[in-house]
Amino acid sequence: MSISITTAIMLTICGMDYKYGPDIVTNIVVTHAKMRFEELHKEMQNAPSNKVIVCCNNITSGHQIESGTGTVIMIRKFYGYRMKKREGGMFMKVSIYLPFLLKKNIGEIAFNSDSGMIGYLSSGAPSDSRAWSCYAYAKSGLIKYRNIQDRIYIAYKLKIKPRLIGKNHNLECIDEEIEYSGYYYLRDVADLDHWEGKPGKYYYEEAEPETGFRHW
Repeated sequence: MSISITTAIMLTICGMDYKYGPDIVTNIVVTHAKMRFEELHKEMQNAPSNKVIVCCNNITSGHQIESGTGTVIMIRKFYGYRMKKREGGMFMKVSIYLPFLLKKNIGEIAFNSDSGMIGYLSSGAPSDSRAWSCYAYAKSGLIKYRNIQDRIYIAYKLKIKPRLIGKNHNLECIDEEIEYSGYYYLRDVADLDHWEGKPGKYYYEEAEPETGFRHW
């Protein structure tokens, strides 16, 4: 995702010269973990597409992680922010829960929401939990992984059902199919911050990076 052409034109017309920072992307794999609202996620991911309910407290709290017996693959992306102040920034989060550990060094996993797996995605603005928000659940797909020393290379392709809950219908929401590949670092549940998956008290704590620019 990037700043839209419409936004760029509006800034030019208004005579504003904002400098936008590079995307902040965090790729993490957490073992011995689970989604905090696991049962609610399972109920919601099989609900009809026209049933609009925000998981948990808001669209970011659905990404909260706690200790468990499975594996959580996560992407945390913050983009479109101004260099000096992160005003106008947007977030995109992906959390994939597998109810087991990745015991092999290399493998393929057929993602299926009917087998206890959860794929939760959300996108929005830190300034407003509803007006600029959308979320989605993955239904099926394929995940490939390979251990490389202290990292894990993961590639996945998932089919999802996006649900726009905000009033701004021009928002670039989540596509009906997502594909991503990259290197992930292993982390413990206890080491996560609010942006990554530690439960926060306020929405904005989980909607933007907690400690500034964290590049992996």
